[in-house]
Amino acid sequence: MAAAYYSNPDLAAARAEQRSVDEAVPAAVSNWRPNISGQVQLFESDISSTTVRGTDGTIVNDNDFSGSNEVYSARVDQQIFRGMRNFNQYKGAKSEVMAGRANLLSTEQQVLLDAVTAYMDVLRDMAVVRLNDNNVQVLTRQLEATQDRFRVGEVTRTDVAQAEAALAGSRSTRIQAQATLETSRAVYRRIIGMYPGTLEDAPELPPLPQSEDMAVEVALDENPLVVSARHVEQAAKYDVKEAKGGILPTVSAFADWSRRESPTLTFDPVPNSFVNASNVGESTRYGITIDIPLYQSGAEYSTVRRAKQINSQRRLQIVSAERQVMQNVRVAWENYRAAQASIEATSAGACQRDRP
Repeated sequence: MAAAYYSNPDLAAARAEQRSVDEAVPAAVSNWRPNISGQVQLFESDISSTTVRGTDGTIVNDNDFSGSNEVYSARVDQQIFRGMRNFNQYKGAKSEVMAGRANLLSTEQQVLLDAVTAYMDVLRDMAVVRLNDNNVQVLTRQLEATQDRFRVGEVTRTDVAQAEAALAGSRSTRIQAQATLETSRAVYRRIIGMYPGTLEDAPELPPLPQSEDMAVEVALDENPLVVSARHVEQAAKYDVKEAKGGILPTVSAFADWSRRESPTLTFDPVPNSFVNASNVGESTRYGITIDIPLYQSGAEYSTVRRAKQINSQRRLQIVSAERQVMQNVRVAWENYRAAQASIEATSAGACQRDRP
């Protein structure tokens, strides 16, 4: 079981899937955190300026200039209120994680059950092969004895033919038993990851619930399928609340800063010409943004209705899961009782045959 727990690929895949589901919680938490961004722009610009005298069109001043431009900016955005969508998305993600853990536990149970079944199948088939080997040996000795008696005239050719047919049938059964054993060994390797070596006898089973009703009660409380269905329904309930948040106003805060430095030409009246200069500007803004949805083509109300129907579906799936688990428990309980009765009857019959 330990080898199957650590090496089974189906179980490893389920664990990887659960790790991906776990990331929904950090993603939901990120909605409460600010968004911070920065930007830098560096580029060249060419500036040309020509001064023309108004009366005769004589060019007084003609300047060409190129220089580097630098723009730096930063912005911070922080959500303050999103119609409780952040909170509901977080709670929904937590419920999805719990549902995923229940599904992982169900996969673990199934893999371990398959491992135990494969182990017991190999033990059973090995015992059947040994039994058939012994049967072949017994029938071989019986055939040899029948042939000896035929040679001395105690039995007929028909008796020899019957002994030969019984031995041939026993050998055929032995071949079939060996094929079944090889199939069980292949299943064992698929589930556990290696071929079986020397197998020990199965240990004693832990005590079962005292009654069928108690078994059903335990299953309804702890069965992973039921637990998962309940958490999925809880997540759907938070999805409804999150969808309703799309109808409410949103409030966010922002702050940004920018600084720009660029070359320019400035007219200087003293030399009566343009001179090269640098233009530097810096600005800071901060405030609050309030978005009030007035009409969004009705899509948000359709989203709410859809989420409600999914929530109703999830509630019904809980009932279905509970009924399925109750049926599985009762069937398993009756199969267990039937197996016990069969073992007792077979043992009693064997004891009667062994009596003189």
